[in-house]
Amino acid sequence: MEIFQKVVSILAFLSIGFSLTEVYLTANQIWKRKHERVVVESISVTAQLVSLFPGFIFALNYLFNGEYVGLIDTVLFAGLAVFYILVGMSLWVPGERQKGLWTLIKETLNFERKEAGDLAKSFLKPSGAKKIINILSQVAMYD
Repeated sequence: MEIFQKVVSILAFLSIGFSLTEVYLTANQIWKRKHERVVVESISVTAQLVSLFPGFIFALNYLFNGEYVGLIDTVLFAGLAVFYILVGMSLWVPGERQKGLWTLIKETLNFERKEAGDLAKSFLKPSGAKKIINILSQVAMYD
């Protein structure tokens, strides 16, 4: 059992390389397009801010328990979340740079607030609901 634990520990340490690769490849896709308004609007700053809270708690837990592999992994993904927050705030969008940091955050959060219910609405009120009801009514008439 002790050998198995050592193997898992070594594999966990090596997996940091995979996490680093994932963070790099994910950030690389955004980095090239960080100045485009469409890309900026597709990033949920609120979701990234929310993800930082449990990440911080996990990081503290890993630190207190001496689990440095988990700590490093959590810090890598927290860094990615911070990068997403900065991109989502339009920091690199031309014309937005002269605005202050707090102004950008407020504008971003207000924009997200307006769109917060879009997904729920699409589930509760599908765009083709009347057509579906009409088709089902016609099928029911055949019965």
